[in-house]
Amino acid sequence: MYTFDFSWLPENFPRLIQGVILSITLMLVIAPACFVIGIIAGQMRMSRWRVLRIISAVYVDLFRTTPVLVQLAIFFFVLPIYFPAARFDAFAAGCVALSLNYGAFFAEVFRAGVVSLGRLQEEAAMALGMTRFQAARRIIYPQAIRRMMPPIGSMFVSLLKDTSLVSVIGVAELMNTAQNIGAVTFRNLEVLLVVAGLYVVMTYPIALWASWMHRRIEPR
Repeated sequence: MYTFDFSWLPENFPRLIQGVILSITLMLVIAPACFVIGIIAGQMRMSRWRVLRIISAVYVDLFRTTPVLVQLAIFFFVLPIYFPAARFDAFAAGCVALSLNYGAFFAEVFRAGVVSLGRLQEEAAMALGMTRFQAARRIIYPQAIRRMMPPIGSMFVSLLKDTSLVSVIGVAELMNTAQNIGAVTFRNLEVLLVVAGLYVVMTYPIALWASWMHRRIEPR
């Protein structure tokens, strides 16, 4: 029978909290970046200009169909070899890779939100004398973003969990800190159980917010 031992926890809990803080910091940096990237790429995918549609499609398909770990390795290890100016520290490389990866998924969410409205509202706005940009800013985008909020909430939950992947390039977030503690204490199972509980505490409020947003936009 395995005997659980959490005697290591009081001494190492401050280190875990530092890892939690860094994980949340990563998310707070990445979330707005991938949101902006997603809106730009999603709009490009609906552009009247074929070149913009092709560029966006290549970007979205490339980052959606390759593993995040591969992207992290490329940005941290490969790019600096061929492009010294693109040399990032581990934190920056993790932010760039995850921002571009989740930006590709956000682009599809944004495009789906806009397409779901149809073209009638845009045509009606332009019939009233609005330009295409004014129609998008005043009518289309506010409604589309509102419809996007539930899937965006779910993606933010996934994003917070996926910050653990940057541990492979040495960022001392929660999972990296847990691995170091487990290597010293030899209580890897207990460390992982504590880390799982910390991730629940971090992600559950976001999950509740996503569920609340979903209920708000459901037709009554």
